[in-house]
Order: sequence, then C-alpha cells, then structure tokens
Amino acid sequence: MEPKQRRILRRLRLELADQLRVEQLVQYLYQERVVSQNFLEELEAEPVSVRRTLKLLDYLPGRGPRAFAAFIESLRDEFPWLCRRLEEEEERAEDEPEPPEACHDHYPLGTAECDATPHPPVAESLRRAEPFCCTYHQLFDHSTYRRETH
Repeated sequence: MEPKQRRILRRLRLELADQLRVEQLVQYLYQERVVSQNFLEELEAEPVSVRRTLKLLDYLPGRGPRAFAAFIESLRDEFPWLCRRLEEEEERAEDEPEPPEACHDHYPLGTAECDATPHPPVAESLRRAEPFCCTYHQLFDHSTYRRETH
C-alpha cells in the first residue's frame, strides 16, 4: 500500500470505525487474497464490531499494493458513501505534497523521541513485513500487536 493510501486510512480511521461493519466485506477481501484465513478467524473472534474494524484498518497497510483498491471495491455495494469518500480522498491526495520524512509519521527521524531512546528487544516472530524506522514503532504503535509471553 502506498504511503498516501496509509495516510487516508489513518485520516478517516474514526469515521470508518463508526460507520463500517467489516462482517459484510471481509469475505470479499479473503476471496481477493487481501486477508488470510488466520486473520479472518481473528476478526470473527473479536466480540466488539468497532474493534474488528480498527483491527482491519491496522492490518490492511501491510497487505500489499492491491489492498487499498480491494478494500474500496469491497465497500462498493454495502457502503457506497464510504467508497466514494475514500476515492475522493485518494484523488485529493494526488495533489498533496509528501509530508517530511518521519518516524512512523509522527517523530522526525533523528530526534530524541525515536533514535536516542533505547527500545525494548522484540521477538522476531512479531516483526511486520513493511518498513518502519525502528522495531519499537513497528510493534508498539499498533494495537493489534501483543508481546509474546513464553
């Protein structure tokens, strides 16, 4: 997923969480190989609908270049207003300049908030496939990650 698409999902996060019910679109995302069977089971196990939506929004950016387009397409029938909103935001993002390079979009690289603070060690099995400035922000800025307990 492109950085501008990630920013769109972040910018519309609360609006999407409020209006979207992922139960109606995850099967399409599974069919298009955007979500895995394991993730589908994780979503189904989550009892709170808003948390399911937030979990999906956290998961999508790491699912490759087709994830954003597939997500928009999954909204087309049941949530056409959200589909239009995302498409409009994507068009608007074409004209926006890229933000300055930052540590996971909130700390400038090389600042004390990121580089000077030693980060706790992280289990290899928890690392994500997408690049982050450091392993600490890779894991602990996302609510879907948990520390291993064994």
